[in-house]
Amino acid sequence: MALRRTVSGIIMNDRHQVLLVHGPHRHEWDLPSADFEAAEMPAIAVRRAVQAATGLTVTIDRFVGTWFCLQHETQETVFVVTPPAGQESVPIKLTSRWVDTTPTALAAVLPAIRVEQITAVLAGKQGLHVIKDESIWRYRRQRMAEWLHRL
Repeated sequence: MALRRTVSGIIMNDRHQVLLVHGPHRHEWDLPSADFEAAEMPAIAVRRAVQAATGLTVTIDRFVGTWFCLQHETQETVFVVTPPAGQESVPIKLTSRWVDTTPTALAAVLPAIRVEQITAVLAGKQGLHVIKDESIWRYRRQRMAEWLHRL
């Protein structure tokens, strides 16, 4: 299976809130994100993803890092992006909302990896390369068992 490459944008306002989106194909709140092809630059892909999810044309503030998730065979590149002046305090679409960046507020609506990424941003970290080893062998054994069951 080929490595799935995704990109996500963290949009924060001056009240220490992060913008989350709830799209038609998502079952939970998440950061604006999208898959991108090898020929596409991550910086361009994140601007496209944020614009599609929120309607905002953002600028890139900084590169946060790349997270490699072995179990799901994904590579996610994360950026902090800045919305146009005056649009950082209100929800952009009905499918978006601002959430406080306190650990409890984030953990209530986001998966653990997202909380980790936003916490890294709040700590001022950048240029990270994180490998999440989530028992890839157990995961692959499970996939193999499912494959054999279909035969």
